[in-house]
Amino acid sequence: MTTSPSPATDRTSLEGKLKMARRSLAILETQAAGYTALTIPAHLQIELEEKRAEVVGLEAQLAGAAQPGAIPGANAVPTASRTQLRENLERVFSLQELATLCFDLGVDFESLPGSDKAAKARELVTYLERRGRIPDLIALCRARRPNVAWE
Repeated sequence: MTTSPSPATDRTSLEGKLKMARRSLAILETQAAGYTALTIPAHLQIELEEKRAEVVGLEAQLAGAAQPGAIPGANAVPTASRTQLRENLERVFSLQELATLCFDLGVDFESLPGSDKAAKARELVTYLERRGRIPDLIALCRARRPNVAWE
């Protein structure tokens, strides 16, 4: 007879994975530090982005933000905060960077209504808010643009 792992075991496992991911990220960042921002090899840049996304995802899981079956609206953002979030997305990300955020969040960028950056940013916030995934968006944005106030 098999038993399912306890929540404490799951948390310990996630913490271990997060610790290893952070170590890997630190190694990659050390490697990237030897280059200027314009000369970082493409493969290293991709590895950095993937590892940052992994760290963000694990942090979100530990925070309980990425729970399956989330109740829509349960993590609703106050109007002022969602407006600020939308404005920040428009201000600090290009249209292509918004598409990359969507990819990393598992959102089909092309299926979001609108064709310009403002519309895509607005619809991304709305889409993720309906699914209770705003904390995932904020965590990823914070990882990509740490000098911006995301909340």
